Amino acid sequence: MIGKQLHVTPIEALTSEAFITPYNSEKMPYIKKPARGTGLWTSTWREETQDSAWIEWCCGNGFGEPYKENWHILTPPENTKLFVVDSMMDFHRLLRYYGYEDEKMKSYGMHRTHIDFERMIQEYDGIWLTEQGNTETHLSDPDDLNYWDCESILWFKWCFTSVERIETPQPVMTVEM
Repeated sequence: MIGKQLHVTPIEALTSEAFITPYNSEKMPYIKKPARGTGLWTSTWREETQDSAWIEWCCGNGFGEPYKENWHILTPPENTKLFVVDSMMDFHRLLRYYGYEDEKMKSYGMHRTHIDFERMIQEYDGIWLTEQGNTETHLSDPDDLNYWDCESILWFKWCFTSVERIETPQPVMTVEM
């Protein structure tokens, strides 16, 4: 069962009107993501640390400024249907059922399987890359989910029972000795 999700964005009032259904993009298949600006990315809210894997990854890699964005807690319904990637076997199953090869890349001798998001949205509400799934697929070869960075869900549909904007916390500062 998935829990509450954190979405970090410059948008102050996150609503379904801002959501754009994902579609495949010729520019994005290599990194196994849909067209930029489509879908909705979240990472599981961690109550104990008041953050998510995405916040941890951003801070650890100097990416963006999540503590200067708006934070929203989204609650998905219990009957959410996600394709869960919790292992390399799950990832291979995803590519077997929803993968395609770019004919242009094949002509150059490069065989990489891409995800057909447009087919997936017919059956699922999104894809959930778990922490374990990220560990196994992050740098796998020849196909990987390297550009997903951390535990996250790519939502294909706006299907939340509630959306709550929370106050953006102050970053936790560590003292090095």
